[in-house]
Amino acid sequence: MTDWMKYEETDDQRSEKGRQIFQVLLAAMIEQKVLRAYKEWVAQERRIELVAALKRRSKHQQFEACSKSMQVREKTSYIVCIDKDLCA
Repeated sequence: MTDWMKYEETDDQRSEKGRQIFQVLLAAMIEQKVLRAYKEWVAQERRIELVAALKRRSKHQQFEACSKSMQVREKTSYIVCIDKDLCA
């Protein structure tokens, strides 16, 4: 028997090796799909949080603008006339 015959694989061994390689590749593909889906989910959650934060900020800015406007109106509506001749 020659040396190369000792290391020759049987059909069953080659088949089993092929199955193992296929399983490893399949597991890697599934892992990539799951990882991609998770990353998309995280990105979507962050977008939702960002939109909510922007809405809160916009409402706060509108409230601040309204408050300032009301303060200006209050200050200008209570003008006191010092010279009674001019106010008559």
